[in-house]
Amino acid sequence: MFIEGGSSNTLLPRLLAERADITVVTVSHFITHLLKDTACDVIIPGRILQKSSQSMVGPLTRHYIQQIHFHKAFIGGDGWQVETGFTGRNMLRCDVVNAVLAKHASTWAMTDASKFGQIYPYPLSPVYQVKQVNQQRA
Repeated sequence: MFIEGGSSNTLLPRLLAERADITVVTVSHFITHLLKDTACDVIIPGRILQKSSQSMVGPLTRHYIQQIHFHKAFIGGDGWQVETGFTGRNMLRCDVVNAVLAKHASTWAMTDASKFGQIYPYPLSPVYQVKQVNQQRA
């Protein structure tokens, strides 16, 4: 499975980490650190560390994502509106997420309610938009 970075996505590895039958592909340096002493296998694609998001980004990361297969993906977004779908603040990070979306794996967008109503410059693939959004507040 693929797990992108983001605060909401950091909750997921803790639930799955002790399963030895799972391989996690992540571009998140923080998620990698959370999984370092667990039973699951971890694959970290990429070359450029974007320090602000602690994620691997750039054309080599995108190329690696295009070459690997996974069945499930969990992504994040910086903003969401009905008219625009999910959007992001950083072009390189959105490029990696768009490569994940192009794989057509079962994909869930994990985000907190503060992102709803926000719009940022870079769209998360309008071709592969999320069909349903369930808003839950903690």
